[in-house]
Amino acid sequence: MYLHSRGLLHDAKLLSDRAVLLGQQVYGTAHPNFASALNNRGVLLKALGDLASAERDYGQAIQIFEGSYGPNDPFIATLLNHQAIILLDQQKYAEALSKCERALRIDETHCGSEHETVARDLLTRGAIFQQLGKVPESLQDHLRTLEIYTKRFGDGSTYTLTALSNLGRLQEEIGDLLAARINQEKALSVGEKLLGPGHPSVATYLSNLASVLEKLNDPKAAIPLYERALAIEENVFGPNHPTVAIVLANLAHALRDSGDIQGAKARLERAVDILTEFYGPDHPDVRAVKNNLASLQGL
Repeated sequence: MYLHSRGLLHDAKLLSDRAVLLGQQVYGTAHPNFASALNNRGVLLKALGDLASAERDYGQAIQIFEGSYGPNDPFIATLLNHQAIILLDQQKYAEALSKCERALRIDETHCGSEHETVARDLLTRGAIFQQLGKVPESLQDHLRTLEIYTKRFGDGSTYTLTALSNLGRLQEEIGDLLAARINQEKALSVGEKLLGPGHPSVATYLSNLASVLEKLNDPKAAIPLYERALAIEENVFGPNHPTVAIVLANLAHALRDSGDIQGAKARLERAVDILTEFYGPDHPDVRAVKNNLASLQGL
């Protein structure tokens, strides 16, 4: 996964395809080693935006592992959680909820209701409920996730920081902006101390806080946070990674709201170039950024 971690996803995908082919030839299509190769390729396909193919690989891997370990093994719950996230990303909410709740039942049975795997499942289910518009249920799952992670790992853990930041994002969405700001500021402060100022998770916390500040009508305060996030992402993944394009698009929004239309256009143009090169011209993310750019052309 070294190539994946460095953002060289297409190169990693070629190696992953080869691993799947070799796994099939050496072990056969019912062996756990072949399933592991499928699962690893699914991770890459998700990162590349090919969600349908990722779902296919995850589904096939789960079937193979179920044959080897049984349908209620905790490892199956982990794979089901991954599959639920893929389904969520494809807006297949009913299927995602079904997979996630099956994972939750397995983990609660094997690990108990206070285990971190249960928190992981609750975090995913909270995201699904959020997309379904079930705000009370989503908030309950996010709060419960944060409670479990805090009890098991304390305030200074990556698990707790993820839960805290995700709670802040939900609070932002439902309009509880002051609470969202408090939680995102805490996630950023602890994250910088725990992970260091150049970690990609810190870039996420910076962007999340910047988004809240924008909604609080303070785009000028958001801009330097997005710029810091951009510098981190470029350093970690290189200047032409889709993650960089996302930050550029967010920065462009803040620049537009602060009155810097030309600066916004320049960032969006670069984001379009990156996403088109990576995904091709017909990808939804490319069309979305192009639409944002088009909206500025008359300004």
